[in-house]
Amino acid sequence: MTISATPAFSGRLAARTHNGNIRMRGAGHLDLKTSTHNGRVW
Repeated sequence: MTISATPAFSGRLAARTHNGNIRMRGAGHLDLKTSTHNGRVW
């Protein structure tokens, strides 16, 4: 899963996967909550 956010986006972002990776792009300024059972978050 890849999630991209623009600088204009604000608020919270939650991403969860049971079996897979989560890739966040441009989301460092957000309130993030991520989790994966079998994968990685970057």
